[in-house]
Amino acid sequence: MSFSAIILAAGHSSRMGCFKPLLKISGKTIMEKAVVLFRDAGIQDVRVVVGHESKLLEPLLERLGARAILNPSYDEGMFSSVLSALQSLEEGVEAFLILPVDIPLIHPRTIRHLMDLHQAQPDRILVPCFMHRHGHPVLVPYKYRDSILGWHGEGGLKGALKQLGGMVLSVEVDDPDILIDCDTPGDYETAKTRCS
Repeated sequence: MSFSAIILAAGHSSRMGCFKPLLKISGKTIMEKAVVLFRDAGIQDVRVVVGHESKLLEPLLERLGARAILNPSYDEGMFSSVLSALQSLEEGVEAFLILPVDIPLIHPRTIRHLMDLHQAQPDRILVPCFMHRHGHPVLVPYKYRDSILGWHGEGGLKGALKQLGGMVLSVEVDDPDILIDCDTPGDYETAKTRCS
């Protein structure tokens, strides 16, 4: 089956105070860890939405073989990056996974579990959970792409998925790192500690 991975990395990193995608954990940038996560899970089509400091990221993405998708409207928030990514998808993609770049510690087995479950339940939107708390990445069948692109209500991606109601399935996984982001300096220190 054809899967695409979408990494959202266009924001200002304002709460961190520096550009998050290029921060390092265990010798690798957060961006590199996110791309390698999907590659290790068997996904070759990795797309990264860029905006703020895009010129800093593009050489790294080229080296990693990931496709840069420019979001000229990144100041409008994360959902604008989701829309940019979805507009870039071609027919033939079975499903796509969406991951903010600042959640870099997820285990590849979690991605593979979502992909396997998609094959068993191809109409469901899959949201991983740990201890009943929703995390990332979300796996969305391609058939819902146009519905998300047409969403103009509140709540961004969460609101767009909520309108699809019963198609969303919470999937309990044994991976607490689906909840670990690097949004603030304190979060970053916690993530580095988990990898030490």
